[in-house]
Amino acid sequence: MKNANLPKVSILLPVYNAEKYLSDCLKSLLNQTFHDFEIIAINDASTDSSLSILYKYAEIDSRLKIYSNKSNLKLAATLNRGIQLSSAPLIARMDADDIALPNRLEYQYNFMSNNPKVAICGTNIKVLGTDQIWEMPVSNSSIRATLVFNSPILHPTAIYRKHIICKYNGYNENIVYAQDYELWHRLSKDSKIVFANIDIPLIYYRLTDSDKPSSYKEIQKKTADTIREEQIKMLGILPDTKQLALHSQISLHQDINTLPQLFAVYRWLRLLASSSKSSQAFKKLCWQYWKQVCRSSSCKYISYPLYILLPSSKEKIKLILKKFFNLS
Repeated sequence: MKNANLPKVSILLPVYNAEKYLSDCLKSLLNQTFHDFEIIAINDASTDSSLSILYKYAEIDSRLKIYSNKSNLKLAATLNRGIQLSSAPLIARMDADDIALPNRLEYQYNFMSNNPKVAICGTNIKVLGTDQIWEMPVSNSSIRATLVFNSPILHPTAIYRKHIICKYNGYNENIVYAQDYELWHRLSKDSKIVFANIDIPLIYYRLTDSDKPSSYKEIQKKTADTIREEQIKMLGILPDTKQLALHSQISLHQDINTLPQLFAVYRWLRLLASSSKSSQAFKKLCWQYWKQVCRSSSCKYISYPLYILLPSSKEKIKLILKKFFNLS
């Protein structure tokens, strides 16, 4: 029997030295158009005034529940503790330096209620201080295809069903960065898991890489490359070291500016797309990555004709002919 007094959504908010942006984050959550939620805020042994800020807002709104780690457990362990403390069947992630649009919870709660088969749902984001909107793949098939290259659901936008995350033992506490990508990868091994993204931005996302340690990007890339390798193996392909390095380069949208590199990218994407385990969504995505490589490469006179050689529709061929030969 369901307890009518339990909230419908638990917001999982890890906090570590977030005094600079925490008030804006909390205000955005407490002013949501959807009201039936709790905030599980876990202070991960902050050394600034974050805890004081949390207590200040908890006095204003009892939906904010504060917990503190005795020592700095890092993100994955803190998230796992928060999942266990959450009392709602749906858990919405939030980072302490981001801002939720007023209708974020209402939109995602209604989506999850109307789509009971969906286990995890993210959204697009607006990047604070810019005009950028990061658009994410929407369907389950396109999200699963994207996993081979990058994380297809932005962590602070995610809402997921608690029982499913608990079934798969939550976040891997041995991973320092890219815990979300690893979790989505692990869940993707179950074909019954359904992913989704809502095709509108519901979070203002703050780029704060400059606040992270110098080792952040290196460790994150290493973790992401390991996940990419496992995803490629799920396609029935055993990549060698050079292929993995090339795949990482493609995934990170690094420029391909020599002919040997260009031909290597072409051969690699052809190999991926030709796998018997490749979905139509994945084949299409390989095409999209090739298009990006062609556009950014300095070898355009070679890359555009090669672009035509990948499987395509007549409409795509017409587009390439128009761009390459200036045909209308």
